[in-house]
Amino acid sequence: MKIAASDFDGTLFRNGTVTEEEKEAIINWRKKGNLFGIITGRNYASLKEDLDPLNVEYDFIISTNGALIRNEKCEVLKSFEVDTEIAKELLELGINHNAIWSELMYLDSFHRRVIEHRTADGEMNINREIFNETKSFHQMSFTFPDIEDALALTDHINETYKGKVSAYSLIYGNTANIDIVKSGISKASALYTLGEIKNVAKEDIITFGDNFNDIPMIHEFDGYIMSSAIEEVRKLANKTCSSLCDVLL
Repeated sequence: MKIAASDFDGTLFRNGTVTEEEKEAIINWRKKGNLFGIITGRNYASLKEDLDPLNVEYDFIISTNGALIRNEKCEVLKSFEVDTEIAKELLELGINHNAIWSELMYLDSFHRRVIEHRTADGEMNINREIFNETKSFHQMSFTFPDIEDALALTDHINETYKGKVSAYSLIYGNTANIDIVKSGISKASALYTLGEIKNVAKEDIITFGDNFNDIPMIHEFDGYIMSSAIEEVRKLANKTCSSLCDVLL
């Protein structure tokens, strides 16, 4: 038995859909006794909103960059959380670096906007009361208008909060996101955990991605980066593919 794990946005989910060819490839992959699942930076509820209408078969869902692992029945197998106190410090960092949006993801399916918006003149709507709702969270995310600033801040967070949280950059067009989870948690760590649960060896795990937060799992499992990914991401991988069909069929 093997495991194939695909990122969602920009990898399996392209141009607002999943191709019929890829859905058929997944069906055939599973018929051979293998496992297929989604591994994403999104929270579970957001993913399901787009995934369910597509009728894609899967055996697991890993959301919030590895902080939540679910089986085919969507039951939680593993959950990794961070104390909310640190989110208060991270919020100030985001504000000082001109974050235009922020979200705190917790209680599994739920997410709450921390920074609702930042207008052109710099006015912000910040909902600090969110921190009173929960003692822990799975992921905190920011959006920044300056890509280089976001990349630099990602490095700063990983250096300053080493042992507490791990931060990952994602680039979308002219903006960048930073996703922050528990220290040591990543898409790669989640797949190691899933491999242990399913008794699947590292060499039998195949990964697909297209952004910076996919690089840990791409490196660990010598996986595939989509040929449509930006050059900065493509050059970090040894292998590329244009579709999951290239590998699963």
